[in-house]
Amino acid sequence: MSIRLENEIKAKQEEIERTIQHAGEAYYKKNEAEELLRNLDLQTDDQKTKFFKELKEINGKIDEGKDFQEFIFSKNKEKKELDQLEIAIVKNQKKIEEKRRHNAL
Repeated sequence: MSIRLENEIKAKQEEIERTIQHAGEAYYKKNEAEELLRNLDLQTDDQKTKFFKELKEINGKIDEGKDFQEFIFSKNKEKKELDQLEIAIVKNQKKIEEKRRHNAL
């Protein structure tokens, strides 16, 4: 009977050793996973910072484009007004010439 008990005790000791070894491996893997998560968090923060910086630059360029479009629109409007004034000046000069010719007669 003592041999049987010794075998059972030995089997239990081996089982406990395996359990302790598995627990150690699990603890090591848990630490690796935590380190990996910390690194991923840092990468995510860096990427997020870079993304918002680029987004701000793009929005600035879009705003500049809108300002430029408004500038071009206003200049085109001014050109049309100047063209109309030039046409009116030419008409008025023709009328003045006709009146001068008519008064000269």
